[in-house]
Amino acid sequence: MSGLAALLHNPRTRLPLSSAELVSLRQSSTSIDNSFVDFKVSGSDISDNDQIRHLRNLGIKIHIGHDAKNLPNDCTHVIVNGAIADDNPEYMLAKKRGIKIIDRAELLAEISRGYKNIIAVAGTSGKSSTTAMIGAIFTEAMLSPTIHNGAVSAYNANLGLVHGGDEFFISEACEFKKSFLKLEPTVGVITNINPDHMDCYKDFDDLMGAFGEFADKTSRSVFVNADCKNYASLDFSASVEMTNRTFGIKNKADITATNIIEFEKGKYKFTCKTNSTNFDVTLNVYGYHNIYNALSAIGVALEYNISLEVIQNALAKYKGISRRFEQLSTYYSGLSAVKIISDYAHHPVEIATTIKTAKSLFDKFLIVFQPHTYSRTKALFSEFEQVFDGVDVVFYKTYSAREKVIGGGSSLDLAKVLGKKHYVNKTAMMKHIKKASHKYDAVIFVGAGDIDSISRQIV
Repeated sequence: MSGLAALLHNPRTRLPLSSAELVSLRQSSTSIDNSFVDFKVSGSDISDNDQIRHLRNLGIKIHIGHDAKNLPNDCTHVIVNGAIADDNPEYMLAKKRGIKIIDRAELLAEISRGYKNIIAVAGTSGKSSTTAMIGAIFTEAMLSPTIHNGAVSAYNANLGLVHGGDEFFISEACEFKKSFLKLEPTVGVITNINPDHMDCYKDFDDLMGAFGEFADKTSRSVFVNADCKNYASLDFSASVEMTNRTFGIKNKADITATNIIEFEKGKYKFTCKTNSTNFDVTLNVYGYHNIYNALSAIGVALEYNISLEVIQNALAKYKGISRRFEQLSTYYSGLSAVKIISDYAHHPVEIATTIKTAKSLFDKFLIVFQPHTYSRTKALFSEFEQVFDGVDVVFYKTYSAREKVIGGGSSLDLAKVLGKKHYVNKTAMMKHIKKASHKYDAVIFVGAGDIDSISRQIV
């Protein structure tokens, strides 16, 4: 939400008067033709972090904790994200006052319409990295893209946002509550599709249908992972069937990687092969999965006729994004130098990728995992069991996010089944990790909740 708040705060961002975590807006000025307004931005969140501190430095007032008194008296619009419950005091007061309430996805879509080309990246995993890679290439090509990402990249140390011109809007498109269907992409990417956010969908067919609808909404082309096991089940309209492009490594695809070489532990270079050309690519980020992310980013870049040299240079320079196998520092435990790593993975498929990358780099490592939501853990319980089988893991209390406790979907349930240690007390867990860390080459903190703050405290 912080990236969107900063985008609203930017003088260059202008919203149609009709359009217009929790953000409140106050009208400060109106353009001459009375069709656009500028806004003053404030907001609230449940805890402090680096991004919020950066927003404050921009002059945005952020409250910690939700309270009705946070809502300004002159507030004209309230923006809410999917985690805001109906009993949120600020939300309830806004309804009582008759203030216009706008869903975050709707506002993002409204902002995106001010750009000539909307590039939207969807998928169960890999969205943030792929968005950042596309942004890196378009920036290297000096196309001045505006980039709206769910993760912090090398372009901005505090926000997943880069302000650019009005030609290209590159955005991560999330499937939660079908929010990505609010966008009207010029070009789309589907990195992969696996069961997730099943609290928002009737079943997996409903989720697949949403991704098919996302593809249908792209006006120019959509790039889809041909190696995704569910690719064949995607239902495209006739028009999209003619313009969809595929990328992959194993299966036949329009854009593929050959001659894959691990030139350094966990890092890869390859030959990118398209229908018209071959060229070499070097990635300086960890993980085999980043080859897929790069292939889709290359596809988008070629769609806009960006030169091969620019693509090669941008991907070689790309250093990744926060919390994607991010090596924070080295913790010294006795004579042992232990790498401390933070990773956002919270779906079994993502966790399997993180573990695969860790195995390519370290002989022994410890995973510290915090499940994200009870519903996801319960729906994918057997997959979580399998992914942690044979792995040294410590479980930390479930990050509930928007949910109340659901039986059979907690971190304790997982720990009991796998016979692993479980902690609800942060201090006790940190004490255990510090005591045991000398046995490992790395300790990897995994999850989408507040587990990241613990990894940074250890550092």
